[in-house]
Amino acid sequence: AAVQTPSHLSLHDLPSDETRSCLELLARDSWFLAGLETLTLESCELAPGQPALLAGALQHPGSQADTTLAAAATAAEEVVADVFDEEVGLDLFGDSCELQGDADVQGAAPSLSGAVACLDRSNILGLRSMRIASCAGLTSDAWSSLWKSLPSSLANLDLSRNALNDHAVAALCGGLRQASQRLERLVLRGNRCKDIDRLCALVSAGGVQWLDLSENLLNDKSVLQTCEALPAPGSNLSAVFL
Repeated sequence: AAVQTPSHLSLHDLPSDETRSCLELLARDSWFLAGLETLTLESCELAPGQPALLAGALQHPGSQADTTLAAAATAAEEVVADVFDEEVGLDLFGDSCELQGDADVQGAAPSLSGAVACLDRSNILGLRSMRIASCAGLTSDAWSSLWKSLPSSLANLDLSRNALNDHAVAALCGGLRQASQRLERLVLRGNRCKDIDRLCALVSAGGVQWLDLSENLLNDKSVLQTCEALPAPGSNLSAVFL
């Protein structure tokens, strides 16, 4: 039977030691994380080193899983080629594992079940959404390793109410731009953002489609920076909340 991993994980109201145990588990089990699409940490106590633990767990698990799957596909194709003395195509990247070829090759699919039984492609999508909310108390530098390790599959990032200041948000934007990351949705509600120059540069480059900056420390300069970023040629921002 295929190994099924959960697609959603939520951690709520955990003390620091329990949060650490959960993050260590994620870091140890890369296959578990490869199947995860949504990760939520809300009102959890984070000690200074724990964002780095999460960063270690988020070292592009989707890419690792694709590499593992591609290697398995190659191995399975070699098995079929040996049996039929010809090259065939093996599709492990659809909704199910299928052989591509003539009827005789198709009939061999059951005999290959052992080669692909542990791989469920429908469960290898990469992390799509991450919410870390109400986990205040960390310094700006404590978040840096996490910003540099956000998976390329990430589309929705919610960092509400973490008391992130300008330095932390600037570092986040730097990490996103360095990785050429394009987010569909970025939520920074209820933080301490004021000077959003780096964030506006990310918007101008098309790095965010939907942005929530409500309940921050924005002033007239912040609004002007946002207005200047909106008409930029590369911007694809469809909605912004200030």
